[in-house]
Amino acid sequence: MAWDSKRPVPWKRLGVLLAIYAGLMLGVSAIADRDSLGSAGLSVVFGVVVAGTFLVVMHKFGWTMPILRSRDEIAAARLQRDAARAARKGGDAQVEYVEGPRPKAAPTRRTSSGPSNNPRRTSSRKR
Repeated sequence: MAWDSKRPVPWKRLGVLLAIYAGLMLGVSAIADRDSLGSAGLSVVFGVVVAGTFLVVMHKFGWTMPILRSRDEIAAARLQRDAARAARKGGDAQVEYVEGPRPKAAPTRRTSSGPSNNPRRTSSRKR
């Protein structure tokens, strides 16, 4: 994709992601070497600026990190992917996506909570 200066950048999500990154890196550097915490802080600030600039440029080119995508964008991408998959299989391109959790699978012998998993006899009472 080409550069699109009108493409909005999710600044709030990007800021939260970079703040978490900065906090983790400051924590790691504080644990590793407490004597040089000032220079580690400068390094973390430099890393946040470089990473933020890179992510903004990539977003303007059309690539967004999955963690920065909204739920609507994820749902739209899923619908496109499912429609493409159905078209490849030769089926109908109309694919409906059902929101909510998947239905629970039927219990099996290993997953049942019934008597098959709790026999009355124990290892001391086996015949």
